[in-house]
Amino acid sequence: MTLTDVVNEITSVDEWEKHLNEEESKGLPTTVEKAFEKVREYEDEKTQAILATNFDPAFEDLYQDIKTELDNEFSGNDAELYQKKQEVKRVFVKSLVKFFEKINPEFLKNVKEERGSLDNIGGLSDPDLDTVYGELSKGFSAMHGFPSDYFEPILKQYTERGGDDVKTVAQLKQQLKEVQQLSGHVLKGLKEKYRTHILDPLKKTEVSRYGAKIAKDRGYKVQSGFHSLEQNQVYHAVMVGPGEKGWGTDPNTNQQLGPGDFHLKYQPPKPAKPAKGK
Repeated sequence: MTLTDVVNEITSVDEWEKHLNEEESKGLPTTVEKAFEKVREYEDEKTQAILATNFDPAFEDLYQDIKTELDNEFSGNDAELYQKKQEVKRVFVKSLVKFFEKINPEFLKNVKEERGSLDNIGGLSDPDLDTVYGELSKGFSAMHGFPSDYFEPILKQYTERGGDDVKTVAQLKQQLKEVQQLSGHVLKGLKEKYRTHILDPLKKTEVSRYGAKIAKDRGYKVQSGFHSLEQNQVYHAVMVGPGEKGWGTDPNTNQQLGPGDFHLKYQPPKPAKPAKGK
């Protein structure tokens, strides 16, 4: 079975992790060359496009579920949300439960084991609702690699502002359209995990030595700090950075990265010497 065949069947984080476990049980690549080929195959645009096609429906459904639950909870799109924090939390919880059932049922199972059945969300006491909401919201944010809680600022913005700044159901629906586009964050995180899964079992010295050879072949001078990079950083430096997608951005500063950030310096090829007598 090819990797394309495998990813065609992956529609959730749980299935993705099952694939990693199966790969490990069969044996991971033992040479850097084979490992790089494996990662490159997984990160290929066609492979990622298949995963996006499989993951996107869960995020589209999440938005539709949020809209449906808002309609069930409130009297209409013009309904004001000031001081309606618990009602909006209940909307988010009901929608996130359905989302995790599709995209990460194992996580939801763990929440249920700690909190009991979530079949009667409407009957949860405020403290219990707060707890379940907190766990689901943080789980959602962690899955996407967000540095802070995704839903909490939205909840505050829409339920704590009154007067001329009061927010409505229609405005919340409009803002949350963006959840339909969030699958890319999940796939980015899975891509990083896959690199670690394939490359970390290899010796760091072997990866850096192999990476240095590729870098030199591509016209880069390898500086001393290159050999202190982690395995996934070496891969990025020599297999991704020099390509069309570029070096990426620093996740902390959002600044554009370059070869220097990976201890490489590009050396343009020297012009050929003119032939003698010309």
